[in-house]
Parts: sequence; C-alpha cells; structure tokens
Amino acid sequence: APSQRIARRRSHHASWRSCTCVWTRLVGGRDAKEGTMERFFKPVEKPEKKRVRPSDGEPETMVTWNCNGLSTRLRQPREVAAFEQHLKDVDPDAVLLQEVKLAASGPPGAKRGDGQPRNRQNLKRDDASSAEDCRLVKQWLKSEPMVPYDAYFSLADWKYAGTCLLLKKKFHADVRYNLRRNAPPDQEGRVVVAEFPTFVLLNTYVPNNGWTEETFHRRRKWDAAMMEFLQGLDKPLVWMGDLNVAHTDADVSHPELFRFATSEKDVPRPLEEDRGQPGFTPAEQARFSALLRHGRLVDAYRKLHPTPTPEGYTWRGSPPSYARFYGKGMRIDYALVSERLFPSVRTVRIVGHGAERNGFMGSDHCPVVLVVQWNKDASDDGATKKRTVPIDECDGRSVP
Repeated sequence: APSQRIARRRSHHASWRSCTCVWTRLVGGRDAKEGTMERFFKPVEKPEKKRVRPSDGEPETMVTWNCNGLSTRLRQPREVAAFEQHLKDVDPDAVLLQEVKLAASGPPGAKRGDGQPRNRQNLKRDDASSAEDCRLVKQWLKSEPMVPYDAYFSLADWKYAGTCLLLKKKFHADVRYNLRRNAPPDQEGRVVVAEFPTFVLLNTYVPNNGWTEETFHRRRKWDAAMMEFLQGLDKPLVWMGDLNVAHTDADVSHPELFRFATSEKDVPRPLEEDRGQPGFTPAEQARFSALLRHGRLVDAYRKLHPTPTPEGYTWRGSPPSYARFYGKGMRIDYALVSERLFPSVRTVRIVGHGAERNGFMGSDHCPVVLVVQWNKDASDDGATKKRTVPIDECDGRSVP
C-alpha cells in the first residue's frame, strides 16, 4: 500500500541521517566534506623531488668582453651582427660580460644611492629609457644565437658598471653575486661567481684606480677583498674579466707615456706609488703580483705569449673620449687560471687589434677567448691550499 511505502522511505531516511550524525561526531564536526575524512584516510606523502638540471660536463670555451654598455651595443645592428658572428665562430660555453651599464630593478622612483632594496638580477623598467633597455636586452636574449644561454645579471642602482654571465643551459652551476658567500649582491654589480663541480668561474669588473685618494682607497679595498676571496677558495679558479691593471711594461704599448701620465685635471698624487695612468701604477701592479702569487694563479695569455706584440692589447684609446691615447693600448682584460689547471689550457686569444680597433665590435675593449680541455686529475681533488698573507699585501699599500 502507498502508506506502507512512505513509511519504509521515512525509516530509511531516518537511518541514513542517524549514520551521518554518528560519523560527524566521530570526526569532530560538520565539515566532513572539507577534509575530515583525511583524518582517517590520509594519503601517503611522497618525498618532493628536487629538480636538478642535469649538467653536461663543464665549460671549456669561455669568452670575456667589456662591452661598454650592452644596450648601446644592441642599438647598433652592425655591432650586434659582429658579436653574434663571433659567438657563432667561437661557440663559447660561457660568455662573461663587463660594464653592461644596465640599472637594477627597484621600487618605482628609486634613485641612485637611496638605500632602497634592489633586485640586482633583474633589469629596471619603470621609466621610458630603462624600459627600452629592458626590451632590447630581452629581445636579444630570445634571438636564435642566444637561445642556448641562460643570463645571470649583476647590476648597479643606475646605468653604471654591472656584469653578466651567459652560460649554456646544458651546464649547471651554483651562482652568486658577491666575493663573499652568503653576502648580498655587490652594490655595483661587479661580480658573478659560478661554482661548478670541479672549479670556480669568476667574472669581475674591477674598479678603476682613478686619480684621487678616494678612488685609490676604493681600489685598495677591492684588492684586499680579492685576496680574502682567494684565501677562502677550496676549488681551482678560472678568473676572467676586465681587471683594470696592466701587470708589466709588456702589457702596454708605450710604457713611458703610461708611467708618467697625469690627470687632465692635474689632481695631485699623495704617494709616489700611485703615480701614472690608472691601471699602470706601481701600487696596483704590486698588489696584482701578490694576488697572483698567493692565489697561485697563472696569467694564461702571457704564459703562452711571453713576447709582446702589437696585437697584445685589449683596451685601446680612440677619439673623442681618449684622443690622447689614439693608437696606444693596454692589456687589462685577463684569463687567469689556477696553477694546476694551466696544463688544461689549449689557447688564449685576444680578438681585436690595431689603432682602428678591429674586432672591438664598438667597445673600447675587445674579447679574450680561453679554451681549455679539462683533465680530471687536475681538478678532481677540489682542494686549494690556503695561505696566510702578510697584512701589507692585503691592505693595498706598498708590497716589497
């Protein structure tokens, strides 16, 4: 009968509600649909897999170049084409750029030296000029010649200094932006450190010594920090970049001119050791000798090319900025390697030459190419003996 069917339905419904109430009491609330069942049927947690990009060996062909303004170069199609052709010819695993002159990303309206936080690995783009720079760089990095590379920028507050490491994506490295571990990125973007399993690759744009006691002090402070960095290494080193020093007379075209050069502003020099063209003063050369000696580093180009040649200069003056240095040159861009890595070096080549700066691709510096063939026995122990350095060699004053 209909009345009996209705009674049975009511009984079943009451029984279902009773079960539901019991379940709710058991799990402690009314939100069973929103996760209470997980208390009883919690899924097994799988350990998170750390995504590590596989590494295909370690870089063997490396190029360093002070491009003197990356966005400036990118605005000149002929210069871009020349550099891309150079990349095609050399096929470097790593490209180390200095003086990229790109501002770091920061809060809107941030200005030079205001102390506001910066993301020194990202480009500024909150005004028309920086936005155009950012567009040019990103467009270039997406172009066919650059697709194989990851870009690691280290940037200053404004369009000044700055470095960049372009590393082929097949290589994996731990990258930082200060000579000291766990320190904030260098505020002028002068450092990129890439640590590989068996060696460290260092890209630096060393501060110019300048003409005043203030700039002398800045350079002495930098050299002391470099000495500390070298002492703390536990792996062999490849150090490339614009090091802003010509080590000996063999590294300049006109030693007498550079030795007795004076500022056009006729700034007095407080010490005899600071006399001469920045990058060629006795103090800088002595400190550089100390870095090589205590860091157990080899100037690979000079070791392979002991006799000076007219093609052996990486910086050349040219009108209008350096009219008085037209036809003159300095070797201030280097490829330094740890002593026990030197047997792995196959070649070091300076790309540019001549008073007209052939091969400079628009910059006042030309690229330097280092090619190595890694010998596992030369670097697999990973140990570099640490040496205590006399204080007079660290503080930047005269070195005997």
